[in-house]
Amino acid sequence: MKTKITLLVLTSAMAFASCGGEQAAEVVTTPVTDTIPNQVVAPQIIIDTFKVETGASSLKWTGAKEVGKSHNGFIRIKEGWIGLSEQGKLINGNIIVDMTAIVNMDLKDEKSKGKLVDHLKSKDFFVVDSFPTAQFTIISATDSTVTGDLTIKNTTNSVTFPYSMKMMGKADMVVESKKFSIDRMKWGVTYNAATAASVAKENIISDLMELQVSLTATKK
Repeated sequence: MKTKITLLVLTSAMAFASCGGEQAAEVVTTPVTDTIPNQVVAPQIIIDTFKVETGASSLKWTGAKEVGKSHNGFIRIKEGWIGLSEQGKLINGNIIVDMTAIVNMDLKDEKSKGKLVDHLKSKDFFVVDSFPTAQFTIISATDSTVTGDLTIKNTTNSVTFPYSMKMMGKADMVVESKKFSIDRMKWGVTYNAATAASVAKENIISDLMELQVSLTATKK
């Protein structure tokens, strides 16, 4: 049986920000070197593992300038899995995003689409020749939030965001999260940031990236 899993994670293109409609949830990010003294984590055993079906899964993105236009599209998922505990709780997993497969959806002209996508893949943004994938590793989850390590351009930060999960029988489930935003600057994506020198106001791109991923997975 197939499991549809919708998480909000990972990367995108152009400093992504909320562009109207539902407000993106606030996301907590910390370097992976941060630790909590004397923290004791009880071990959990993976009982069920779900393999992500890449053909039916993708990462949605929305990007915007500080003033003016925005763009949106999706990035294909390369591979991944999700782990549940004996109690049916989300406990870990790993999602690999194919940064060479960025797709634009809002532009109608194919030439314009190609120009935008090529720019997003370039050294100005995600340098996909050197960093062809991004990765989100689920470290832990409560009933309402998930925490994991997000790696983009070989830089990793911890990200926590809200989600909900609904079981659909014994084998199917739906995991959903609100749209949320991360700060691209923490992953070294600095093109046309407000802090950059000699960037005209109309060309400034927001530091925030708005993300949403939809995964379909099959119980292994």
